[in-house]
Amino acid sequence: LVRDLGPEHIYLAPSYADLGSDYGRLGDDKTCREYLEKAISLREKYFGANHPATLEISVLLCEWLRVGGDAKQSYKLLMKILTVQQ
Repeated sequence: LVRDLGPEHIYLAPSYADLGSDYGRLGDDKTCREYLEKAISLREKYFGANHPATLEISVLLCEWLRVGGDAKQSYKLLMKILTVQQ
């Protein structure tokens, strides 16, 4: 898909999110975060930062940050998401 659509196509956001989760399960927190942030960036570009599709992956990133031991960053991101949803 990347070759056919280019690395910034919105259709790739779910694949990037899945890859991020897979790397998280493998214990590779850095790569997990990179892929999830890439998915968030694409969704922000196409839908906006406050769109439910964008926030869904942001919450996923919160979960992986917490699991990976970065509770402080997870909390900050979660507070940002909750502020948007109010």
